[in-house]
Amino acid sequence: MSEKATRPRAGAQGGGLLRRHWRVLAVTLLLMVATSLLAALADRGHDPEWRRELPDEVSALSFTPDGERLLALQTRNGSFTALTALTPRGERAWTVPLNVSYVKFAAANEAVAVATAPSPANLTVYDALTGRPFWYAPIPRVFVTSLAMDGDLLAVALQTTPPGVQVFTREGDGFLLQAELPFPSGPDGTNQVRGLDVRDGTVAAGDDLGNVKALRGGALVLEARVPYQALALEVQPGGAGLLVGGRSLDGSGFTGGVQALRITPGDPLGEVEWTAPVPGTVTFLDVSHPETGTARAVALVDAGPPILRGFPDLQVPQGWSTRATRVISDLLPNRAAALALDPKGETVAYVTAGDEVTVLSAAGGEEQWTYRAFGGTSLSYHPEGGAFATGVRLLPDLPPNVVLYFDVEEEPLSRDLSRLLPLVLALEALVGLGVLGVRALGRSG
Repeated sequence: MSEKATRPRAGAQGGGLLRRHWRVLAVTLLLMVATSLLAALADRGHDPEWRRELPDEVSALSFTPDGERLLALQTRNGSFTALTALTPRGERAWTVPLNVSYVKFAAANEAVAVATAPSPANLTVYDALTGRPFWYAPIPRVFVTSLAMDGDLLAVALQTTPPGVQVFTREGDGFLLQAELPFPSGPDGTNQVRGLDVRDGTVAAGDDLGNVKALRGGALVLEARVPYQALALEVQPGGAGLLVGGRSLDGSGFTGGVQALRITPGDPLGEVEWTAPVPGTVTFLDVSHPETGTARAVALVDAGPPILRGFPDLQVPQGWSTRATRVISDLLPNRAAALALDPKGETVAYVTAGDEVTVLSAAGGEEQWTYRAFGGTSLSYHPEGGAFATGVRLLPDLPPNVVLYFDVEEEPLSRDLSRLLPLVLALEALVGLGVLGVRALGRSG
């Protein structure tokens, strides 16, 4: 018989190999697919739950207290272009065009107050759900340095001479001026009301010179002097007290602290309950464990790492609690464009102007996870905690400009799958052995 007649055909030989060793081949193929899938998932990190593209860069974000709207202030070439409201799922609810060079805004559950300057310089209040304007007030020749809303109260800090605060109360579809709160001018005629908070019917304000005042029902209930420029204020639940955080009065930024004042009806002098100096500028406060009497102040340090410092050993009386305050953006170092504290007091998130969104443990500062993005500008935690939104660019110096929403409490995939790293390596080894085994079987067959 000739050689051509006796040699098995190549297809028949391969088919025989497949029939004899199909189990080995199937297992090898499954191992290859599993290894590739695990490697791809491990590289995903912590993905956002949703994203929403906007026409311009997002310079500020803020949830309404009920979490039903996320407000995004947009800017382009140094001008504020629009205020957009998103739903909890990221859908666009409404947009108010602005085209101004200066904006301050504050939100309650039902209303959003927006102050603009110049041309026009005015204060407008919009319906939080629909974006319909229902109240307007001109602001001639002054800037609004701070805004705060809570329920039917609206507090407006004005850059006047002397500086002061106007308190409005809602009545029908408008607001009526309820009270005016003046502050002294500085030695050179300058002073600004920077800290402002409204809660439980109490309006509190502080200035550059360490003056702190509080109103309730139009009457002065607190007038005190603190050792700090008042950059962050927190009215305590029920209006029983006030937390004041800031930097030293010399403005150096290298020292600051927190002071707690008790608000006592009929005694506006403001008894000091405790004072806690810290080596940095306090931009927001966290007293998240009132049952243990432990307070934490989170401070920005102007020079050198770490960016954040927590102080878990500040002892305060039982019953004190707080929520996260607004971040003073002009005190942030270049490497951190914005940061925010989880209302639950568990995590701190910050976004750099370079390339990362980072979540840290509020208790010890340990890094939880990071997400790569460019040009981060703003952060806002959901009022119930556990999730936050951030405004970023996905490419350096280029659109798209997006709002990303992260669930902090969801375990990052990279952390879950890092525990499976030994398994991935073992699978890779098995795949290699399987391929070698198949080749050997092919040669022997």
